[in-house]
Amino acid sequence: MTSRFNYFINHSRSQEFHSVLSYWDKNLDCKFANQETVNWFGIKPSQLAGRNKLELLLGEDYSLHVPYVQEVFNGKSQAFEYDRTFIEIGRKPVIATYFPDIELGVVVGFFLHFSLKKEKAENENLLKPNNKSCYLSLSSNNKIPQVVLYLKSQLFIGFPKLEYLANIHLISVSKLMRDFKKEHGTSPFLFYRSLQMEFASRHIKDSGYSKKQLAMILGFSNPANFTSCYNRWLKEQIPSDLVSELNIKTPEDNLRFIIAQLPISVAVLDQHLNFTLFSEKWVSDFSIDPTILTNKSVFEFFPKQRMKWLRILVDCLGGLTRKALLDQVEFSNGACYLLNWEIKPWIDDQKNVIGLIICTTIH
Repeated sequence: MTSRFNYFINHSRSQEFHSVLSYWDKNLDCKFANQETVNWFGIKPSQLAGRNKLELLLGEDYSLHVPYVQEVFNGKSQAFEYDRTFIEIGRKPVIATYFPDIELGVVVGFFLHFSLKKEKAENENLLKPNNKSCYLSLSSNNKIPQVVLYLKSQLFIGFPKLEYLANIHLISVSKLMRDFKKEHGTSPFLFYRSLQMEFASRHIKDSGYSKKQLAMILGFSNPANFTSCYNRWLKEQIPSDLVSELNIKTPEDNLRFIIAQLPISVAVLDQHLNFTLFSEKWVSDFSIDPTILTNKSVFEFFPKQRMKWLRILVDCLGGLTRKALLDQVEFSNGACYLLNWEIKPWIDDQKNVIGLIICTTIH
C-alpha cells in the first residue's frame, strides 16, 4: 500500500480519469487490464496481469466487493456504487460493474469495469416532481441533453424503459421520442446502441479486446448478435453513396439472409448453445416469436429434457452428428411434437466447431 501511495505522490497531476476494464479468471487472477489501472491503482497492466489477486488490487475495499464476486460466479451481472479515495482527486463515488464470462453454461471468469459516477448537477433538486413551480419552469426546457448524459451513464447497465426515461426527466414518452428524433435524427434506443458501438470500436482498436469480450461487457448474451450490431454500425459510418457503390454486405448478413429463406426447418446455435440463426419455417413450425428466440439458450425451450439435450449437444460440439426418428420433444410452452431431427457441428474454414446446426421435420 505504501508503494502505491508513493506512486501517486510522485506522479501527482491534474487529469481526467477514464474507466478501468479488466478480466479475472475463476481463481481471481487478473488476465488483462487496460492502462487506466495506473491512474486508479498505481499499477501498470503488465505488473497486474497474470499475477495479482483481486484482493490485492482492491485493498480495503475488497470486502465490499465479495458479495458481488459471489453473484457474478452464479452467472449474474452485478453493478454497485461505493465511495473510493483517490490521492489526486479525493473521495469520489465509483460504479463497479461485473459481467460473467460463460462457456457452455459454466462461469469461467468475469469482466470488471470501474467508472467514476457523474457529479450531480447543481440544480438537480429542481427536477423533483413535488416542486410544482420548478416543474412548470423546466417543462419548456430542452431535456434531450440530460437524456443523452443519462444514457451515457447506463452504457453497461442496459437501456432503461422509455417510460422510466421519460418520467425521470419530467417529459412524456411522445415528447421524448419527438424531441430526440428532431435533435439526433434517431430514437433513444438506437442512439444508445450507437454509443455502445463507439465504445466497442475504441477498445477493439486501442486495447485489443475481442468482440466476445466486449459483447459480455456491453450486456449482449450472444456474441453473434453483438457482431451483427457492430458490423451494421461500421457500415453506417461509411457515406451512403460509397456503401451503395461498394455494395458492402458482411458474411453474417449473407448467412442470415440465406438461412432465413431455406424451405426446411433449420436453427443454428452458437458455442454457448444460444439461438443465433433460424429459418422462417422453423419459426412457423414451432409458433415461436423470433424476437423472443434470438440470443436465448436452447434450454429455455426444452426445460423438461435438459439433461437429455445437454448430452446430445455436447457430443455435437465435440464434432459428432446426432439424429433421431419419431422422437417426442416437449417445448417450454407445453407444446409437444413428434420429430425427426438431426444435429450437426457447424464448422468454419479452419475446421473449428463454432456452433451447431439443427434440422427438424414434424410428423
